[in-house]
Amino acid sequence: MPKEGGTRWIDNMAIPSDAPSPCTAHTFINWLLDGEQGAALSNYNYYATPNKAALDGLDQELLDFITDPDVIAGGLDSLETIHDTGDYEVNFSDAFIEAKS
Repeated sequence: MPKEGGTRWIDNMAIPSDAPSPCTAHTFINWLLDGEQGAALSNYNYYATPNKAALDGLDQELLDFITDPDVIAGGLDSLETIHDTGDYEVNFSDAFIEAKS
């Protein structure tokens, strides 16, 4: 990460309101949020995880990397979190629907 900073990202899991199998989707999400599965996913992708249950299962090399203060040259304060856009979100949704059509 450059000393000028960057953007924090957030991965999301969502189930569309018209999903054909919402129960299966919930089961998959619950499975993925299990500590063992979460650790396996982080180790595979070499990503940090917000899942506290997964921390004990991270490979030592990954754990060393994500806790190394030199990885983010400007420190955690140099990272920006993108916040909810409120009512403007409708514009993003409309653009997505138009692009999808």
